[in-house]
Amino acid sequence: MPPAHRHRSYILRKRAFLGKRVLKQREESLGRRGMGNSLGCSASGERLVSAARDGDLTEARMILEFNPSLTKYSTFSGLNSPLHFVVAKGHCEIVTLLLENGADVNSRNYCDQTALMQACRNGHWEVVQTLLLYRK
Repeated sequence: MPPAHRHRSYILRKRAFLGKRVLKQREESLGRRGMGNSLGCSASGERLVSAARDGDLTEARMILEFNPSLTKYSTFSGLNSPLHFVVAKGHCEIVTLLLENGADVNSRNYCDQTALMQACRNGHWEVVQTLLLYRK
């Protein structure tokens, strides 16, 4: 194999190795913060995420009445919580509902951001105020 091809192959292998190492570190970091304990591929959890993302307060309330612990549900092995989805969309009533039912205001998503960081970045100021009220 010519030297240029060997070098390119080496670079690709190195990138793959480093990518896996960074991913593993991030997963360990999330696990230490408590976000790594996903409740599995729960149909109810996915329904809550969908209701939160769509701003369906009635559906979200009904799901949480059935199982309030779903506020801690996370998608993709702990990388996104319903709170992160709803904050990104700016649905303040659902943010309040999730926080009243035990959602962790300080939890971090796959980008290592809290819900407050996301709300600020997206300009959802009413959501920012709500999150600050529940901050520990």
